[in-house]
Amino acid sequence: MSDTLTKHQERISKMIAEANARLKSLKITIVQRGDRLSLQATLPPKPNSDKDKWYQQRISLELRANIDGIRFAEAKARKSVGYFWQVPLTGKHILGAYK
Repeated sequence: MSDTLTKHQERISKMIAEANARLKSLKITIVQRGDRLSLQATLPPKPNSDKDKWYQQRISLELRANIDGIRFAEAKARKSVGYFWQVPLTGKHILGAYK
């Protein structure tokens, strides 16, 4: 049983690495935290933050670390990068993370 789980985890890790290779030029990565996925990138400060410069942040996607979750996370990463380059930064919600 644990051998099956190990192979599954290796497959998930490999898929995340492949997705991150495709996202490398966008400077955003998919990160597995336990059985969930997050995006990690250098982002502007959250509203009401004391920070004034962009810094490394994680955005929880509340997705399971499985094949469908990785595909969705990659699509969400591409969409979020497009948001940063097309919309003026006003401190509004980005992926629902700045609530």
